[in-house]
Amino acid sequence: MTTPATKGAAENRTCVIALGNPDRGDDGAAQAVIDRLAQHSLAADLISCQGDSMTLLNFWQDYARVIVIDVLAPGSTPGTVRHHTVSDRLFDDLPQAPSSHLASLPEAWRLAKALDRLPECLLLITIEGASFSIGTPLSPSVAQAVPKAADEVTRLVSQFTGKEKVDA
Repeated sequence: MTTPATKGAAENRTCVIALGNPDRGDDGAAQAVIDRLAQHSLAADLISCQGDSMTLLNFWQDYARVIVIDVLAPGSTPGTVRHHTVSDRLFDDLPQAPSSHLASLPEAWRLAKALDRLPECLLLITIEGASFSIGTPLSPSVAQAVPKAADEVTRLVSQFTGKEKVDA
């Protein structure tokens, strides 16, 4: 796991954060994406965040661009990968399921916004999960989604690096 950069050192950098617990079935898919990305050269810091989403504020405060990967409780077909630009409206539109994290991502977003600690660009890659049982592996549909999510993150980071417009 990477630790947050020294204030100011990463102002124009990108980080990718896996949110989830790899010991809780499909909740580990975000970490599987990070593990896949770590096998390649990527112009972004890779960070694992297990547990409290409020720690995200410490991670993302020194980055201009942040991509968070999270697994959602089933709201559509398990294994579905989506790319979102984070906003209040996004959290109003996403299914409201109980979070396995001490604080949810929407709560962390709203607190960071109130404290003026948001990155310039915050994107969310979601994977629809199927099973969150402790000690189980990724479900087949979610395991198949990991390469697709990693490809989407790679595409976004490449757009940042090339100074291209990031498609929402």
